[in-house]
Amino acid sequence: MDPYRAIILTALSKEYLAVRAHLDNLTEDSHKGTVYELGKFVDNGRSWMVAIAQVGRHNENAAVEAERAINHFSPKVAIFMGVAGGVHGVALGDVVAATKVYGYEAGKAEAEFLPTPEVYRSSHAMEQRAMAVARSIDWLKRIKGSTRNPAPNAFVEPIAAGPKVVKSIRSATYEFLRSNYSDAIAVEMEGLGFLAAAHANEKVHALVVRGISDLIEGKDEADASGSQGIASQNAAAFAFEILARLDFGGEADSPKSVIENIPYHRNRNFTGRSSLLDGLRKDLTAGQHSALTGLGGVGKTQLALEYTYSHIDDYDVIWWVRSEEPAILADDYIELAVRLGLGKRTGKPVDLIATVRRWLENNTNWLLVFDNAQSPRDLTRYLPKMGSGHVIITSRNQNWESLAKPLEVLKFERLESVEFLLKRTERRDGEGADALAEVLGDLPLALEQAGAYIKETGISFEDYLERFQERRKEILRYGRPDTYPETIATTWDISVEAASKETPESRDLLKLCAYLSPHLIHRSMLVTGSERLPDPLASTVKNNVELDKALASLRRYSLIDFSEDGFFIHRMVQAVTQDRMVEEEQKKWAEAAVRLIDDAYPQDHLDNPQSWTSCLLLLPHALAATGHAERLGVALGSTSRLLNDVGLHLKTRGEFGEANGVNPSEWAMS
Repeated sequence: MDPYRAIILTALSKEYLAVRAHLDNLTEDSHKGTVYELGKFVDNGRSWMVAIAQVGRHNENAAVEAERAINHFSPKVAIFMGVAGGVHGVALGDVVAATKVYGYEAGKAEAEFLPTPEVYRSSHAMEQRAMAVARSIDWLKRIKGSTRNPAPNAFVEPIAAGPKVVKSIRSATYEFLRSNYSDAIAVEMEGLGFLAAAHANEKVHALVVRGISDLIEGKDEADASGSQGIASQNAAAFAFEILARLDFGGEADSPKSVIENIPYHRNRNFTGRSSLLDGLRKDLTAGQHSALTGLGGVGKTQLALEYTYSHIDDYDVIWWVRSEEPAILADDYIELAVRLGLGKRTGKPVDLIATVRRWLENNTNWLLVFDNAQSPRDLTRYLPKMGSGHVIITSRNQNWESLAKPLEVLKFERLESVEFLLKRTERRDGEGADALAEVLGDLPLALEQAGAYIKETGISFEDYLERFQERRKEILRYGRPDTYPETIATTWDISVEAASKETPESRDLLKLCAYLSPHLIHRSMLVTGSERLPDPLASTVKNNVELDKALASLRRYSLIDFSEDGFFIHRMVQAVTQDRMVEEEQKKWAEAAVRLIDDAYPQDHLDNPQSWTSCLLLLPHALAATGHAERLGVALGSTSRLLNDVGLHLKTRGEFGEANGVNPSEWAMS
């Protein structure tokens, strides 16, 4: 069966782009000269094919284009979405869904103009759904851009439409509106023609949705400030929330039946990742298996889940295979044989697995997701050798080139982190969200845990940050987020255990790095200071091959990331690694870290400018290691000497402010 069909028309390009941002898999279509884009919108168990077009201003254009689009696409729903001027009772950014639209210039021109109102109503079903959406704040989560404080409100009230742009509350048109259409809270230029066309097509459910971009007076200033873009984003969010919540029962086409076992609901707070989703789609449609790899908690499963829901109508079978344990992997795979009617659970596992694999090789339109796979060898017997379906693998392990094309999933960009936190918590404190994202290292799982905690407890970003810094271990173990299978404190245990099983020394290397800076860690730094490290790590670092193995194990499970000159470690991996140790072990590795940097720090830094490059590279590690050592009360001699060296070096370079910040008491005596 086809998905539900809808058309959304706009007058302006900003409005069009705001609508377009909610759609996936866009393709172009045209009819009688009008160019459309067709996109998919999937949410709340429903799938929509949405045709969008920018049709220009004025009721006449809207009427012609609405009629044309309705005849071409035969939609169940038609929406005209855009901006409007607020007449009364609304603020910039608010959204108005029209119960009816007045044509305010209809009437008789005698000695005085006598209005004979021309009016068209939105459909009853759309009006009722708009009221339900307006009573909730869920639609705010769909806003793609930044939102202002306070959050926008939504109204379901009459509006007026005419051929004029109303720019002054002292204009005759404005006075006329207030006198004759006092219940209209907004004014625009297309809604009447649009609803007139929809009225002639009784099977179409129509609605006009407007974002308030100006309040009549000061329209030019409001437009210049970007209010049209914000109003368009808000109106688009409201319109798509309506689509997600509409239910026409038996009168509408239903999405096709899919054999699936998707384990999680769609994450309505999913943010960003558009380039990754595009890359994933490109690889799959090119006939390649795709392996989403990266640090635990970086959002690999969420990315696979979002892809699955976005393309649910492309597949007849969607099967999720839990792959962290061989026995569970086999059970989930065999269950597909049962669902496909290929055998019974009592059959021989080896035969059922072979039967499923043959079915996959001879059928199309299927998607397999092997979630949290450990290694390529675990999946070899399950992957079809041919066929027209798609395979997604999520794994902490980076080494999938033999079976699939790796696609690395990284932490959020900062803007994505802030957008996610604001959406997840329904707050508007962008500065507070930015500060929290910095401390959490832009890691999606950490941000989700923080967002869930803030939403459940009602505290501020600042309050959470304070609790995190004081009671980090408890906070990181608080509650499993609904959209993730593990907490951040447990998800990395699996990776650490896997890495240390391959190379036992990798665990000690991770503990040492937990007390360095998360930024670039040079191999040479480890080797230079290796004499100050405890065994067996000291022996490992002195042996290039053994060090290669330890680093490769940590990299394979995404606990570190390589660069040309060394490697990086995520600050949240450091935090959880520290919290996993008892106090004596914390002191042991904090002391090892500060002694390592003290030993590696050039002793001729005052006389040899050529050593300054090394000093600069060691600076963040010196500050991090000494900070941990002072906090835990260990290696005080090495800490004092290292801080003195750093301060003297900065002073020699003329960086007096930085030097004083490192060790002000020492400089007071010098």
